[in-house]
Amino acid sequence: MTKQDEIGKHGEDQQTLLEHPSWRLEPANSTDFDLLADIRQQAMKDNMEANGLFDHVLYRQYFKDSFDPTSTWKIIEENEVLGFYVIWNKQDHLYLERLYFHTKAQGRGIGADILTVLKQQATAQNKPIRLEVLPKSRANAFYLRQGFELVEEREQEKIYEWMPFQCSDVAERFTLEAAVKSDFDLLADIRQQAMKDEWVENGMFDIAFYREKFQCTFDPTSTRKIIMEGETLGFYVLWDREDHLYLERFYLRPEAQGRGVGSDVLTRMKCFARELGKPITLETFPESRANAFYTRNGFRLVEANNSEKRYEFKPVSLEVSA
Repeated sequence: MTKQDEIGKHGEDQQTLLEHPSWRLEPANSTDFDLLADIRQQAMKDNMEANGLFDHVLYRQYFKDSFDPTSTWKIIEENEVLGFYVIWNKQDHLYLERLYFHTKAQGRGIGADILTVLKQQATAQNKPIRLEVLPKSRANAFYLRQGFELVEEREQEKIYEWMPFQCSDVAERFTLEAAVKSDFDLLADIRQQAMKDEWVENGMFDIAFYREKFQCTFDPTSTRKIIMEGETLGFYVLWDREDHLYLERFYLRPEAQGRGVGSDVLTRMKCFARELGKPITLETFPESRANAFYTRNGFRLVEANNSEKRYEFKPVSLEVSA
């Protein structure tokens, strides 16, 4: 089976997965080695030296010894090779061994697009994507932004994983119930418990004012309570807008935090987003602990200013068709 067949064999439109308005993917061949080795050296020079790896001749030879065109894809724009990646289809995961771009092609979002193609392939095969990164590499931040989770740290590398989620496998540890008007005091108390420290850190000391503001905007029809064993652990407010879902509020009692409940609730929202074919957007405080939480759960920072950060989760199917 060819690599093109492998990407398309699960019923996906192969052209959709391999074509993009500005670039295309082509299988590598044995004569591409010098070109790809040059791109790799340009892309990795600073990161390798930052990690104490100065013998570029040695690492070029190492790349040559392991070079396998059958698992290598070139990224081409207007007949110029912008970069390449090496992906191995293992028994229980996809291993992204290499992903490099010529320096002039970096920062254009093409790397994120390539990962979207690979995520689609991983989702179709229900396999995670795994990869390693040098400890001091700028790529660490890139993969975290793209929803990869740091799963292991070693002396010479960090190991990341992206796991496709299946809505049918979502754990039913909790139930979601629509709020009613009489829930306001309960939910306002949960919100205050969850946010009190961050309000103080951001100079927001008038608790009564923020409670009144919440009451003025409280809409039970868009509010869901998170209930476990008869206790309301938290709630969220999710608005179904024309072209996206807007997560306005999401709070858990302090004692319910750190137990994986928040991630499970987000997974349920992601399933809902996938069914509707819409992304999820939200805002946080610039220094909020929630920033790391949303990044770990596959949300991407799309805008930041002095008062807030804006994040987005886009289902893979939307990213591929964009």
